Amino acid sequence: MKNEKINVLGINFDAVKAAAATEAIFRAARQREAPYSVFTPNALISTFCYDDAALREVVNSASLVLADGVGVIGAAKRQGTPIPERVTGIDTADAVMARLAAVGGSVYLVGGEQGIAQSAASALVEKHIGLRVLGASDGFFEDEEALVEEISRLSPDLLLVGMGFPKQELFISRNKDKLSVGAAMGVGGAIDVWAGKVRRAPAVFVKLHFEWLWRMLCQPKRFLGLWRLLRYRFLTRRRFLR
Repeated sequence: MKNEKINVLGINFDAVKAAAATEAIFRAARQREAPYSVFTPNALISTFCYDDAALREVVNSASLVLADGVGVIGAAKRQGTPIPERVTGIDTADAVMARLAAVGGSVYLVGGEQGIAQSAASALVEKHIGLRVLGASDGFFEDEEALVEEISRLSPDLLLVGMGFPKQELFISRNKDKLSVGAAMGVGGAIDVWAGKVRRAPAVFVKLHFEWLWRMLCQPKRFLGLWRLLRYRFLTRRRFLR
């Protein structure tokens, strides 16, 4: 059964809750019926896609497109086609790995600086007892073909790619028909978080929907993208979306 799609500023989001998204990814990872890709655009990513039709097409080509951001949820509500809830990439990936761990499933990690993916792998196998991490690579590999061949040889249930937008989406999109995996998911900075290199926002920031501000405080270079968040709010104002 196909999910209802909600178009917000050109991106076709799946109108699903977190539990349904987790189940869909887990099932795809284990059944391996077809290449299954998962992207999680937020407001910032949406502005890049708004300006670039090719990137927008890549994002919309995913099997599952999740709304990872309160900005997207607010925009959908303003246009009168609400999305059930925010579904974050990091929490969804964690939930899928928990399900995989229960059945001895496997994962491969790609992303971060040298050694970060390996540290994340160690942390994840401690957190999710029973999960098998078949391999880990940093996000600055030189031979993409060799990496794809290694991943396919190991054939994990789930491939998690954390290279940031749009590198991770492009990597998954151009290789998904070559990769012998159950599902492939873009997870942004999640690998840095799992490795302990970056802290997630404290609960109070999450409750107030200020995770974006926390990320900017931790990584000041992100302030350069603030104008894009303001632009997204302007582009998705009620009058524009009527």
